[in-house]
Amino acid sequence: MTAVMATADISAKGENMGNSGKTTLDSQARESAAGNSAALLDRITALVPAAIASIFLFGPRSLLVMAVAVASSVLSELAARKLWKKRGAGGLNAAVDGLLLALVLPVSIPWLIAALGGILTAAARRLTVRRGKILFCPAVAADLLLALLFPAAMSGWSRPFLYLHPEEAAAFVQPSELLRQSAETVRFPGPFQLLVGVRAGGLGETCILALLLGGIYLCARRTADFLLPLCSLGAAALFSLCLGRSVPVDLLSGSLVLASFFLITDPASSPDGKAEKAVFAALFGAAALLLRRFFSFPAGDLCAVALADLLVPLLDGGKFPNRLHGKGRKDG
Repeated sequence: MTAVMATADISAKGENMGNSGKTTLDSQARESAAGNSAALLDRITALVPAAIASIFLFGPRSLLVMAVAVASSVLSELAARKLWKKRGAGGLNAAVDGLLLALVLPVSIPWLIAALGGILTAAARRLTVRRGKILFCPAVAADLLLALLFPAAMSGWSRPFLYLHPEEAAAFVQPSELLRQSAETVRFPGPFQLLVGVRAGGLGETCILALLLGGIYLCARRTADFLLPLCSLGAAALFSLCLGRSVPVDLLSGSLVLASFFLITDPASSPDGKAEKAVFAALFGAAALLLRRFFSFPAGDLCAVALADLLVPLLDGGKFPNRLHGKGRKDG
């Protein structure tokens, strides 16, 4: 009788330990999901200044483009999760991807193309995932695909405040062609105009002040690692100087600032270690300047992001033994 009672007591203790372990795992999963959701909300909050600036600079149609891209991305992600019966912060991830895509689109983009872009962001995140990482930043992948499919619509940049004077023609040199040339051969807007966004470009990439405000918020919240924008902008400045170009113009034009703070800082598509992050960001900054100098492509800065993304698996699997990385590591 005593043996039976002892056996029952051991069984009960084992069951309690099993339930305790399960409760601990469930609690950790909830904490992880909550932390991921908080980080995604931080990213959305950080993009609000750029979104507001786009409405001010390019008019109410900016709001339509953003709404269509975000709604399309979120609905596509929710439909995919329902189909595959998965849970998580997929809706917030999709909202961030859709908003980032909208901010690099021209205000004149047809809403059907913006909706297709939202679908492509969801597809890019789902189809390129591997071991918790994604091969490309979804907004970048969607924008580049749209640029290949609809080159005319994707390069139809409008000047700021044109919505106040619709009778004026929007004649100007393509931004990609301007960036390709040396600073001495073309007249650019001044540094102040570039800072406040008085230039042609994508909805949210023109107002540098708004992007810096959101980027500093992300870094202060530790949602983004400040090492990434520091290294990318530093490398871009160095290559701009070596190529005999205007460093302020190169840093304040194109999608460089937006990409440095919001695209390459996505933890799902960037390396893990400090040294790897530094190399990854520097490669992006260098590639962006080289593409500007030697090629004429409207989405050159985003191409640089995609090229850097391709190297992330190699960087995560290699060793970089230096002060940033200590003894280095080797991931399998």
